[in-house]
Amino acid sequence: MEHKREVNSRMAMLRGPANEVRSKRQVILALAAGLPIAFFAPSLADPGGDENAPTSYESLLNERAKALVTIKYVLKIEDEDGAEESEEELTGVMIDPTGIVMCSSASLAAPRLLDTLGIRSSASRIKVIIGEKNEELDAKLVARDQELDLAWLRVKAASGRAFTAIDLTRSVNPRPGDRLLTIARLDKYFERAPVVHEGTLAGILHKPRDLYAIGSSMEGEAGLPVFSATGDLVGVFVMQMPDREDHEGDPEGLFDAMDVFILPAADAASATRRALESEKSSD
Repeated sequence: MEHKREVNSRMAMLRGPANEVRSKRQVILALAAGLPIAFFAPSLADPGGDENAPTSYESLLNERAKALVTIKYVLKIEDEDGAEESEEELTGVMIDPTGIVMCSSASLAAPRLLDTLGIRSSASRIKVIIGEKNEELDAKLVARDQELDLAWLRVKAASGRAFTAIDLTRSVNPRPGDRLLTIARLDKYFERAPVVHEGTLAGILHKPRDLYAIGSSMEGEAGLPVFSATGDLVGVFVMQMPDREDHEGDPEGLFDAMDVFILPAADAASATRRALESEKSSD
């Protein structure tokens, strides 16, 4: 069941030893389990000042990292060869103290992308892992916006608790050339330690929607927040891809057209309001 395709450089992790393209099933699992945004960036020097004052990295880690959570779930994919399940992890961000978590839709079972390949996928038995003690809390998927590449989870039995969260409604608008910072978590082998990556803003797009283009390469993860050099929220990383109709008869073109941008925080906040309203109307 070999499905040869040329995957662009941002998906190089899908390639095996000696540049051998993996089987379609391996590609599907990698896509549905969530792809990190892997870029390599030159380090930008931290501004000078009081040597005892926290650096921008330290401030970001101290003030923002606790809102990042690990999402664990069981991925099920079904194709002509049958069904397969695996346990997967990705990183999300708590956006409301009541237990609302936002993450990348493409990283949570990748339904939009896999549908173009005739593959059914689903996420079940979802848990959100929080805090240094790795407390596991049951959660449910409440909404997706596959065009924006966002998904929202709600922690179950969260009554009476107040979680550390990032407020999407408080943000700044960057300018091309501005320095950007993001936080990612390493995998569980490294105790999911938070680390900071940086880059610069290369430009602003208005089609298919308002997006910030990444210049000097960054390393991060789709669905996670991006900040200014002063720690103010800018937006969230999202994977963008054209509509299936734009590549009718050429599904491989979807892979080549996929790219990563920053969705402005104000747009993520608006999408969150719509998602939670739809949750209420469906209850």
